[in-house]
Amino acid sequence: MILTLVIAIVPPAEKESPDTPAILDLSKELAKQCEILKEMIRSQSVISGHYQLDALRQEARQGNPTAQFNLGEIYYFGRGVVKNNEAAAEWFRKAAEQGVAEAQYNLARMCKYGEGVGEDLGRCMLWLRRAADQGLAIAKYELG
Repeated sequence: MILTLVIAIVPPAEKESPDTPAILDLSKELAKQCEILKEMIRSQSVISGHYQLDALRQEARQGNPTAQFNLGEIYYFGRGVVKNNEAAAEWFRKAAEQGVAEAQYNLARMCKYGEGVGEDLGRCMLWLRRAADQGLAIAKYELG
């Protein structure tokens, strides 16, 4: 009984339309074009990202503390570049010396754990105090 009911519900197979091969060819071509477009967008993003990174490096080299801090973050987290704690520490140090509290805090943590710099609790406390003196809440909290 169930089998009979299922057979009764399923419509008979329809004949292939004369347009079916053309539609399939069009679908395949459209899929190819979508892949090409996705690759172009991906390539443009990479080019744009490299351009932006180059511009940021130039700003950082010219002494812009915000650019220095951002470049430190990029190297620390490996965003668009190979993760490099030594480079991160160097850019954080440059920004920290110009008074960027977040860079001072990040450099303090790197000194505490020996990330990209030698482990140095004295330097850690120096940078942590400087960040706390500027009102950075997390630095104040860690100092107690």
